[in-house]
Amino acid sequence: MIKSFIKNIIYYVLKFFYRKKIILFESRPDFSDSPKIILEAILSAKISKKIKIVWFLFDNYENTKKFFVKGVRFQKKQNAFERRLYLLLFDVAICSNRFISGFHKKQKVFYITHGSPFKETGDYYKLPNGIDYVITQSRYMNKLVARGFNIDDNKCYPLGLPRNDLLLRKSSNSFGLFGKSKIIAWYPTVRSFRDGRIFNNVIIPLLNNTSEMTILNSCAESCDVKIVIKIHFAQDVKNLELESYPNIIIVNDDFFSSKGLSSYEFLSHTDALLTDYSSVYYDYLLVDKPIGLIWKDLDEYKKNPGMIPEYDKLALGGEKIYTMDDLLSFIRRVSNGVDTLREERRRIKTIANDDTETSYTDQVLNFILKEGNIK
Repeated sequence: MIKSFIKNIIYYVLKFFYRKKIILFESRPDFSDSPKIILEAILSAKISKKIKIVWFLFDNYENTKKFFVKGVRFQKKQNAFERRLYLLLFDVAICSNRFISGFHKKQKVFYITHGSPFKETGDYYKLPNGIDYVITQSRYMNKLVARGFNIDDNKCYPLGLPRNDLLLRKSSNSFGLFGKSKIIAWYPTVRSFRDGRIFNNVIIPLLNNTSEMTILNSCAESCDVKIVIKIHFAQDVKNLELESYPNIIIVNDDFFSSKGLSSYEFLSHTDALLTDYSSVYYDYLLVDKPIGLIWKDLDEYKKNPGMIPEYDKLALGGEKIYTMDDLLSFIRRVSNGVDTLREERRRIKTIANDDTETSYTDQVLNFILKEGNIK
Protein backbone atom coordinates (compact mmCIF):
# COMPACT_ATOMS: atom_id res chain seq x y z
CA MET A 1 0.00 0.00 0.00
CA ILE A 2 2.77 2.47 0.98
CA LYS A 3 4.81 1.53 -2.09
CA SER A 4 1.80 2.15 -4.32
CA PHE A 5 1.14 5.50 -2.64
CA ILE A 6 4.75 6.62 -3.21
CA LYS A 7 4.56 5.54 -6.85
CA ASN A 8 1.42 7.61 -7.32
CA ILE A 9 3.08 10.71 -5.86
CA ILE A 10 6.20 10.32 -8.03
CA TYR A 11 4.18 9.69 -11.18
CA TYR A 12 1.73 12.58 -10.80
CA VAL A 13 4.42 15.08 -9.77
CA LEU A 14 6.53 14.19 -12.82
CA LYS A 15 3.53 14.33 -15.15
CA PHE A 16 2.51 17.71 -13.73
CA PHE A 17 5.81 19.22 -14.81
CA TYR A 18 5.99 17.26 -18.06
CA ARG A 19 2.51 17.32 -19.55
CA LYS A 20 3.30 16.08 -23.06
CA LYS A 21 2.40 12.45 -23.76
CA ILE A 22 5.38 10.19 -24.42
CA ILE A 23 5.50 7.09 -26.61
CA LEU A 24 8.56 4.94 -25.96
CA PHE A 25 9.88 2.49 -28.58
CA GLU A 26 12.32 -0.43 -28.55
CA SER A 27 13.38 -3.12 -31.02
CA ARG A 28 16.23 -5.47 -31.77
CA PRO A 29 18.12 -4.78 -33.95
CA ASP A 30 17.76 -1.11 -33.07
CA PHE A 31 15.19 0.86 -35.07
CA SER A 32 13.69 -2.11 -36.89
CA ASP A 33 10.91 -4.68 -36.99
CA SER A 34 7.23 -3.94 -36.24
CA PRO A 35 7.89 -0.98 -33.86
CA LYS A 36 9.59 0.90 -36.70
CA ILE A 37 6.59 0.28 -38.96
CA ILE A 38 4.26 1.60 -36.24
CA LEU A 39 6.45 4.67 -35.76
CA GLU A 40 6.35 5.43 -39.49
CA ALA A 41 2.55 5.18 -39.40
CA ILE A 42 2.41 7.60 -36.46
CA LEU A 43 4.61 10.09 -38.30
CA SER A 44 2.54 9.77 -41.48
CA ALA A 45 -0.68 10.34 -39.58
CA LYS A 46 0.80 13.48 -37.97
CA ILE A 47 -0.12 12.16 -34.52
CA SER A 48 3.46 12.96 -33.53
CA LYS A 49 2.62 16.66 -33.23
CA LYS A 50 0.70 15.89 -30.05
CA ILE A 51 3.27 13.60 -28.44
CA LYS A 52 6.96 13.12 -27.75
CA ILE A 53 8.51 10.05 -29.37
CA VAL A 54 11.52 8.41 -27.73
CA TRP A 55 13.39 5.41 -29.12
CA PHE A 56 15.64 3.43 -26.77
CA LEU A 57 18.84 2.28 -28.50
CA PHE A 58 20.68 -0.68 -26.98
CA ASP A 59 23.84 -1.10 -29.04
CA ASN A 60 26.81 1.20 -28.53
CA TYR A 61 27.01 4.08 -30.99
CA GLU A 62 29.47 6.93 -31.15
CA ASN A 63 26.64 9.06 -32.45
CA THR A 64 23.03 8.58 -33.42
CA LYS A 65 23.04 10.52 -36.69
CA LYS A 66 22.44 7.33 -38.67
CA PHE A 67 19.05 7.09 -36.97
CA PHE A 68 18.03 10.71 -37.49
CA VAL A 69 14.28 11.07 -37.98
CA LYS A 70 12.64 14.44 -37.45
CA GLY A 71 10.49 14.42 -34.34
CA VAL A 72 12.11 11.34 -32.77
CA ARG A 73 14.58 11.37 -29.88
CA PHE A 74 17.00 8.44 -30.06
CA GLN A 75 18.17 7.60 -26.57
CA LYS A 76 21.59 5.98 -26.22
CA LYS A 77 21.93 3.42 -23.45
CA GLN A 78 24.85 5.36 -21.96
CA ASN A 79 22.41 8.08 -20.85
CA ALA A 80 21.22 6.09 -17.86
CA PHE A 81 19.60 8.99 -15.98
CA GLU A 82 17.49 10.14 -18.93
CA ARG A 83 16.43 6.57 -19.64
CA ARG A 84 15.19 6.11 -16.10
CA LEU A 85 13.32 9.40 -16.35
CA TYR A 86 11.55 8.32 -19.55
CA LEU A 87 10.69 4.99 -17.96
CA LEU A 88 8.93 6.94 -15.20
CA LEU A 89 7.25 9.38 -17.59
CA PHE A 90 6.11 7.42 -20.64
CA ASP A 91 2.43 6.98 -21.40
CA VAL A 92 2.76 4.18 -23.95
CA ALA A 93 5.67 1.80 -24.60
CA ILE A 94 5.96 -0.33 -27.74
CA CYS A 95 8.56 -3.08 -27.64
CA SER A 96 9.31 -6.24 -29.63
CA ASN A 97 12.33 -7.86 -28.03
CA ARG A 98 13.53 -6.50 -24.70
CA PHE A 99 10.73 -6.24 -22.19
CA ILE A 100 9.81 -2.77 -20.93
CA SER A 101 7.70 -2.63 -17.79
CA GLY A 102 5.44 0.17 -16.69
CA PHE A 103 6.08 2.02 -13.42
CA HIS A 104 2.49 3.13 -12.89
CA LYS A 105 -0.86 1.56 -13.74
CA LYS A 106 -1.69 4.45 -16.08
CA GLN A 107 1.27 3.53 -18.28
CA LYS A 108 0.40 1.05 -21.03
CA VAL A 109 2.94 -1.37 -22.51
CA PHE A 110 2.37 -3.14 -25.81
CA TYR A 111 4.62 -6.08 -26.64
CA ILE A 112 4.68 -6.59 -30.42
CA THR A 113 6.06 -10.11 -30.48
CA HIS A 114 9.24 -10.86 -32.40
CA GLY A 115 7.32 -13.61 -34.18
CA SER A 116 5.35 -16.78 -33.49
CA PRO A 117 7.04 -19.81 -31.95
CA PHE A 118 8.45 -23.06 -33.28
CA LYS A 119 10.83 -23.35 -30.35
CA GLU A 120 9.64 -23.89 -26.78
CA THR A 121 10.53 -20.84 -24.69
CA GLY A 122 8.42 -21.33 -21.57
CA ASP A 123 11.39 -22.59 -19.55
CA TYR A 124 13.36 -19.36 -19.88
CA TYR A 125 10.89 -16.60 -20.82
CA LYS A 126 8.67 -14.88 -18.30
CA LEU A 127 6.69 -11.86 -19.39
CA PRO A 128 6.85 -9.09 -16.74
CA ASN A 129 3.58 -8.12 -15.09
CA GLY A 130 4.09 -4.57 -16.33
CA ILE A 131 3.33 -5.56 -19.92
CA ASP A 132 -0.37 -5.05 -20.60
CA TYR A 133 -0.94 -6.26 -24.17
CA VAL A 134 0.75 -8.89 -26.32
CA ILE A 135 0.11 -8.65 -30.07
CA THR A 136 -0.07 -11.97 -31.93
CA GLN A 137 -0.51 -13.10 -35.54
CA SER A 138 -3.74 -15.05 -35.15
CA ARG A 139 -6.27 -16.42 -32.72
CA TYR A 140 -4.64 -19.84 -33.03
CA MET A 141 -1.26 -18.38 -32.11
CA ASN A 142 -2.63 -16.83 -28.90
CA LYS A 143 -2.31 -20.04 -26.92
CA LEU A 144 1.20 -20.78 -28.26
CA VAL A 145 2.50 -17.30 -27.47
CA ALA A 146 0.85 -17.32 -24.04
CA ARG A 147 2.49 -20.63 -23.18
CA GLY A 148 5.84 -19.40 -24.46
CA PHE A 149 5.70 -16.33 -22.20
CA ASN A 150 4.05 -17.97 -19.19
CA ILE A 151 0.97 -15.74 -19.29
CA ASP A 152 -2.79 -16.13 -19.66
CA ASP A 153 -3.96 -15.85 -23.24
CA ASN A 154 -6.39 -13.08 -22.25
CA LYS A 155 -3.37 -10.74 -22.54
CA CYS A 156 -2.95 -11.73 -26.21
CA TYR A 157 -4.60 -9.81 -29.04
CA PRO A 158 -4.53 -11.36 -32.56
CA LEU A 159 -4.11 -8.18 -34.59
CA GLY A 160 -1.24 -9.31 -36.84
CA LEU A 161 2.37 -8.16 -37.04
CA PRO A 162 2.90 -4.77 -38.73
CA ARG A 163 6.20 -5.92 -40.29
CA ASN A 164 4.21 -8.34 -42.44
CA ASP A 165 2.67 -5.47 -44.36
CA LEU A 166 6.12 -5.12 -45.95
CA LEU A 167 5.78 -8.64 -47.34
CA LEU A 168 2.49 -7.74 -48.98
CA ARG A 169 3.70 -4.61 -50.75
CA LYS A 170 6.82 -4.71 -52.88
CA SER A 171 9.49 -2.10 -52.30
CA SER A 172 11.06 -0.61 -55.41
CA ASN A 173 14.35 -0.33 -53.50
CA SER A 174 15.02 -4.06 -53.70
CA PHE A 175 14.03 -4.57 -57.32
CA GLY A 176 17.02 -5.86 -59.27
CA LEU A 177 19.25 -5.92 -56.19
CA PHE A 178 20.74 -9.26 -57.26
CA GLY A 179 20.19 -9.06 -60.98
CA LYS A 180 17.51 -10.94 -62.91
CA SER A 181 18.16 -14.36 -61.37
CA LYS A 182 15.58 -16.05 -59.18
CA ILE A 183 16.26 -15.36 -55.53
CA ILE A 184 16.04 -17.83 -52.66
CA ALA A 185 16.33 -16.18 -49.26
CA TRP A 186 17.90 -18.31 -46.53
CA TYR A 187 17.15 -17.14 -42.98
CA PRO A 188 18.67 -19.56 -40.42
CA THR A 189 17.60 -19.15 -36.83
CA VAL A 190 20.08 -18.35 -34.07
CA ARG A 191 21.97 -21.34 -32.68
CA SER A 192 24.66 -19.77 -30.54
CA PHE A 193 23.92 -16.35 -29.08
CA ARG A 194 26.29 -13.45 -28.71
CA ASP A 195 25.42 -13.39 -25.03
CA GLY A 196 26.88 -16.88 -24.54
CA ARG A 197 23.76 -19.08 -24.72
CA ILE A 198 24.40 -22.02 -27.04
CA PHE A 199 21.94 -24.48 -28.59
CA ASN A 200 24.61 -25.90 -30.90
CA ASN A 201 27.73 -24.63 -32.65
CA VAL A 202 26.36 -24.70 -36.19
CA ILE A 203 25.80 -21.32 -37.86
CA ILE A 204 24.43 -22.34 -41.27
CA PRO A 205 23.20 -25.95 -41.36
CA LEU A 206 24.51 -28.08 -44.27
CA LEU A 207 27.23 -25.49 -44.96
CA ASN A 208 30.26 -26.28 -42.85
CA ASN A 209 33.14 -25.95 -45.31
CA THR A 210 34.19 -24.65 -48.71
CA SER A 211 33.49 -28.00 -50.36
CA GLU A 212 29.79 -27.81 -49.46
CA MET A 213 29.66 -24.15 -50.48
CA THR A 214 31.17 -25.05 -53.86
CA ILE A 215 28.60 -27.79 -54.46
CA LEU A 216 25.73 -25.47 -53.56
CA ASN A 217 27.09 -22.59 -55.63
CA SER A 218 27.50 -24.84 -58.67
CA CYS A 219 23.86 -25.94 -58.44
CA ALA A 220 22.62 -22.37 -57.94
CA GLU A 221 24.69 -21.16 -60.88
CA SER A 222 23.38 -23.86 -63.22
CA CYS A 223 19.81 -23.01 -62.15
CA ASP A 224 20.34 -19.24 -62.47
CA VAL A 225 19.45 -18.79 -58.82
CA LYS A 226 20.96 -16.44 -56.24
CA ILE A 227 20.89 -17.70 -52.65
CA VAL A 228 20.98 -14.84 -50.13
CA ILE A 229 21.80 -16.02 -46.61
CA LYS A 230 20.92 -13.52 -43.88
CA ILE A 231 22.64 -14.21 -40.58
CA HIS A 232 20.40 -13.82 -37.51
CA PHE A 233 21.11 -10.57 -35.65
CA ALA A 234 21.74 -12.40 -32.35
CA GLN A 235 23.98 -15.09 -33.84
CA ASP A 236 27.57 -15.33 -32.62
CA VAL A 237 29.56 -15.16 -35.86
CA LYS A 238 33.12 -15.23 -34.57
CA ASN A 239 33.52 -18.78 -35.88
CA LEU A 240 31.91 -18.09 -39.26
CA GLU A 241 34.67 -18.78 -41.78
CA LEU A 242 32.52 -19.08 -44.91
CA GLU A 243 32.69 -16.36 -47.54
CA SER A 244 30.24 -15.34 -50.23
CA TYR A 245 30.35 -17.05 -53.61
CA PRO A 246 29.06 -15.69 -56.95
CA ASN A 247 25.64 -17.28 -56.40
CA ILE A 248 25.68 -17.50 -52.59
CA ILE A 249 25.68 -14.14 -50.84
CA ILE A 250 26.04 -13.97 -47.05
CA VAL A 251 24.61 -10.77 -45.55
CA ASN A 252 23.42 -9.27 -42.25
CA ASP A 253 20.93 -6.55 -41.30
CA ASP A 254 23.50 -3.82 -41.99
CA PHE A 255 23.60 -4.90 -45.64
CA PHE A 256 19.90 -4.20 -46.08
CA SER A 257 19.93 -0.92 -44.15
CA SER A 258 22.81 0.26 -46.36
CA LYS A 259 20.53 -0.31 -49.35
CA GLY A 260 17.70 1.65 -47.78
CA LEU A 261 15.38 -1.26 -47.11
CA SER A 262 14.50 -3.84 -44.48
CA SER A 263 14.99 -7.57 -44.76
CA TYR A 264 11.21 -8.02 -45.06
CA GLU A 265 11.07 -5.61 -47.98
CA PHE A 266 13.76 -7.76 -49.56
CA LEU A 267 11.73 -10.92 -48.84
CA SER A 268 8.78 -9.50 -50.79
CA HIS A 269 10.89 -9.81 -53.97
CA THR A 270 12.18 -13.34 -53.41
CA ASP A 271 11.03 -16.51 -55.17
CA ALA A 272 11.36 -18.91 -52.23
CA LEU A 273 12.47 -19.12 -48.61
CA LEU A 274 14.83 -21.45 -46.79
CA THR A 275 14.65 -21.40 -43.01
CA ASP A 276 14.34 -23.87 -40.13
CA TYR A 277 12.74 -23.14 -36.74
CA SER A 278 12.36 -19.41 -37.28
CA SER A 279 9.16 -17.37 -37.03
CA VAL A 280 9.84 -16.02 -40.52
CA TYR A 281 8.22 -19.25 -41.75
CA TYR A 282 4.79 -18.13 -40.50
CA ASP A 283 5.28 -14.66 -41.99
CA TYR A 284 6.43 -15.90 -45.40
CA LEU A 285 3.27 -17.99 -45.74
CA LEU A 286 1.62 -14.69 -46.67
CA VAL A 287 3.86 -14.43 -49.76
CA ASP A 288 2.50 -17.77 -51.04
CA LYS A 289 5.80 -19.03 -52.45
CA PRO A 290 7.76 -22.24 -51.77
CA ILE A 291 9.37 -22.75 -48.37
CA GLY A 292 12.11 -25.22 -47.53
CA LEU A 293 12.68 -26.14 -43.87
CA ILE A 294 16.23 -27.24 -43.15
CA TRP A 295 15.78 -29.68 -40.30
CA LYS A 296 19.19 -31.31 -40.24
CA ASP A 297 19.58 -30.64 -36.50
CA LEU A 298 15.92 -31.12 -35.55
CA ASP A 299 16.71 -33.88 -33.04
CA GLU A 300 19.19 -31.57 -31.26
CA TYR A 301 16.66 -28.73 -31.19
CA LYS A 302 13.99 -31.02 -29.77
CA LYS A 303 16.31 -31.57 -26.79
CA ASN A 304 17.51 -27.98 -26.42
CA PRO A 305 15.65 -25.61 -26.32
CA GLY A 306 12.77 -27.88 -27.33
CA MET A 307 9.98 -27.58 -29.90
CA ILE A 308 6.35 -26.68 -29.33
CA PRO A 309 4.05 -29.75 -29.40
CA GLU A 310 2.30 -28.47 -32.57
CA TYR A 311 5.52 -27.91 -34.56
CA ASP A 312 5.06 -30.83 -36.99
CA LYS A 313 1.45 -29.87 -37.74
CA LEU A 314 2.28 -26.21 -38.35
CA ALA A 315 5.32 -27.07 -40.48
CA LEU A 316 3.34 -28.99 -43.09
CA GLY A 317 3.57 -26.01 -45.45
CA GLY A 318 7.35 -26.39 -45.81
CA GLU A 319 9.43 -29.01 -47.62
CA LYS A 320 11.68 -30.85 -45.16
CA ILE A 321 15.38 -30.71 -46.01
CA TYR A 322 17.82 -32.95 -44.14
CA THR A 323 20.70 -33.41 -46.60
CA MET A 324 22.60 -31.53 -49.27
CA ASP A 325 20.83 -33.60 -51.93
CA ASP A 326 17.46 -32.49 -50.50
CA LEU A 327 18.63 -28.89 -50.68
CA LEU A 328 19.83 -29.17 -54.29
CA SER A 329 16.52 -30.76 -55.30
CA PHE A 330 14.59 -27.90 -53.68
CA ILE A 331 16.66 -25.33 -55.59
CA ARG A 332 16.03 -27.11 -58.89
CA ARG A 333 12.29 -27.22 -58.25
CA VAL A 334 12.20 -23.49 -57.48
CA SER A 335 14.19 -22.80 -60.63
CA ASN A 336 11.68 -24.83 -62.69
CA GLY A 337 8.64 -23.24 -61.08
CA VAL A 338 7.56 -26.45 -59.31
CA ASP A 339 5.55 -25.79 -56.13
CA THR A 340 4.78 -29.11 -54.43
CA LEU A 341 3.10 -27.87 -51.23
CA ARG A 342 1.00 -24.94 -52.43
CA GLU A 343 -2.35 -26.17 -51.10
CA GLU A 344 -0.96 -27.31 -47.75
CA ARG A 345 0.92 -24.04 -47.36
CA ARG A 346 -2.22 -22.01 -48.02
CA ARG A 347 -4.11 -24.03 -45.41
CA ILE A 348 -1.45 -23.38 -42.75
CA LYS A 349 -1.41 -19.69 -43.71
CA THR A 350 -5.02 -19.32 -42.57
CA ILE A 351 -4.11 -20.82 -39.19
CA ALA A 352 -0.98 -18.76 -38.63
CA ASN A 353 -2.28 -15.41 -39.93
CA ASP A 354 -5.74 -13.93 -39.43
CA ASP A 355 -7.16 -11.89 -42.28
CA THR A 356 -7.85 -8.21 -41.78
CA GLU A 357 -9.92 -5.68 -43.71
CA THR A 358 -7.19 -3.12 -43.20
CA SER A 359 -3.43 -3.40 -42.92
CA TYR A 360 -1.89 -5.08 -39.88
CA THR A 361 -0.17 -1.78 -39.12
CA ASP A 362 -3.39 0.22 -39.08
CA GLN A 363 -5.12 -2.43 -37.00
CA VAL A 364 -2.36 -2.47 -34.37
CA LEU A 365 -1.90 1.31 -34.35
CA ASN A 366 -5.62 1.98 -33.85
CA PHE A 367 -5.64 -0.47 -30.95
CA ILE A 368 -2.60 1.20 -29.35
CA LEU A 369 -4.06 4.70 -29.70
CA LYS A 370 -7.36 3.61 -28.20
CA GLU A 371 -6.01 1.55 -25.28
CA GLY A 372 -3.18 4.01 -24.66
CA ASN A 373 -5.60 6.96 -24.67
CA ILE A 374 -3.56 8.80 -27.29
CA LYS A 375 -5.87 11.26 -29.08
